[in-house]
Amino acid sequence: MTKPLFQLTKTTFHIRGTYHAGDTERGEDEQCRLFVDGQEVSLAESLTVRNHSPSGLNWGYGGSGPAQAALAICLHIFQNRYVAEMLYQDFKWAFVAKWQPQKEGFERTIDIADFLIDHRADLARAADHEAEEDELMGWSLLEEAERLLNPVAAETTVRTCVPVQTQQRKPLFIVGDVVQTQATFLDSPAGSRAVVYECYEGGGVSIITEAGDDLGGFSVDEQQQYLTFLYHADFTYEFRSVSYLHRDWRAGVFLGVFR
Repeated sequence: MTKPLFQLTKTTFHIRGTYHAGDTERGEDEQCRLFVDGQEVSLAESLTVRNHSPSGLNWGYGGSGPAQAALAICLHIFQNRYVAEMLYQDFKWAFVAKWQPQKEGFERTIDIADFLIDHRADLARAADHEAEEDELMGWSLLEEAERLLNPVAAETTVRTCVPVQTQQRKPLFIVGDVVQTQATFLDSPAGSRAVVYECYEGGGVSIITEAGDDLGGFSVDEQQQYLTFLYHADFTYEFRSVSYLHRDWRAGVFLGVFR
């Protein structure tokens, strides 16, 4: 009998978010924390799966912080990396991006029953991925056991296992690229110009508009769908935190990027 992919005793969860504004004068960053049924979700654990937003979690828009938050929540709820990886981007748009207001505490009760029904095909794919990786791990463990029990034979045996290579997707945009949005995000209308200020592992980027709206992160698929390349500006930027980003925009750091 195969083990279940995940087990849920319920589909309704209470979500609470807290926000601490921080203090740039003291070098103190803003901080968002999320709790599911009173238990805090782990940013650190989610970063080991996908590194969208090392600066922290967020909500209320479709960027990198909410993507990291969605992943952390899915890991907490499902206790299964394969399911979390398969669902978290859609979970972001279905739930996290809608939690308002931004940069304030909130409480919501969500029911994910319909969400799971709508994503039955994704759950099946997650099960397939887990089974494939378990099979590969089984081969690795058998090979290691053979090496330990019979080191001489292991050295003279021709290995027939071929390592699996994963194809990494290259970033679509880089820091300094000026793009145009194809949809409305936050209060920025479609057609807004923005510059890429950060790239993160997996090919995602974060952008800030000419008007100073931080639209957060876009995955590779979201870049292809919502962003159009305009030109590359001679511009470098080292992102530290959202607080510093807004301070730098007010100081005119991004003025020379848009022409």
